[in-house]
Amino acid sequence: MPVELILVTTSDQVRQSLTRFNAEARRVPARARKLLSKTEHWVYDDDSENFGPAKFVGFADMSFAKYEEAIKHNRKRAPFTPSATRGAIKSALVTSFSSNEQLRSKLEGWGKSLLGSGAFDGVDQSKWTFVRLKAQHSGRSGERPPSEAAVEAAVAVQAKNQGFQMDSAVRQALEEHAMKRAEAHFVSLFDSVKRKGKPYDLCCTNKSSVLYVEVKGTQTEGTEILLTPNEVDFARKHRGEMALFLVYNIAVAKEDGKIVASGGSTHIDLNWVIDDTGLSPLGYSYSLSRKQSD
Repeated sequence: MPVELILVTTSDQVRQSLTRFNAEARRVPARARKLLSKTEHWVYDDDSENFGPAKFVGFADMSFAKYEEAIKHNRKRAPFTPSATRGAIKSALVTSFSSNEQLRSKLEGWGKSLLGSGAFDGVDQSKWTFVRLKAQHSGRSGERPPSEAAVEAAVAVQAKNQGFQMDSAVRQALEEHAMKRAEAHFVSLFDSVKRKGKPYDLCCTNKSSVLYVEVKGTQTEGTEILLTPNEVDFARKHRGEMALFLVYNIAVAKEDGKIVASGGSTHIDLNWVIDDTGLSPLGYSYSLSRKQSD
């Protein structure tokens, strides 16, 4: 069945496809490298600090599976051409592609981080042009920080690839379940345990000590968690004061029309120091090298 190609019309659609590209590229390195080597027009996301090739992110809800079918001419609706996607992106972002030395340098580093040192071998970098997806600033109550939006898009991609449907109700149920487990654990160890939210989840204090806790809940095996840039920055700045509390293999069910999370195993690192080799650019994806059930 032919894939339906739909050109982007909004910045959110561009950001979603850019996030998808970064989430899936490592699983298809040969195709991703080939696309990188042929791309002259790039989109840069100020929130996630990631790039996406215009011919990929210029289509709404694009994936590598769809891209492969489009290459085979098994497609319909929008034209599968660089000029079409470039024009759609310019219209959606209300800006034009242009040369940018700073972004050129960033793009080199991003490519090496994503696909290795040979990501841009033989490429004429002088032809690169860029547009920026500007950071999403908002002071409205209840809205999440801009970098969180990029990470949540990656969560949705990751969850779908692992067979889960990650909607907001499931995400909230997982988060609340993990938070309650974390609070129950730390309340016996500290005089005060308070929820904070961002860029860390719990603040645990005694008379002479403080511990900041990052709490994560997941239906998966928990070998990888997703972190926002703000969460990574905070953890780096508070070495010796950070803990990670992970609840993994959480069960999710629907009871009386409500999503209910239960069970799961815990991994607790009371001296959590981020190992940069475990980070990969989504928002950030962080691989846990060692994890034990408690």
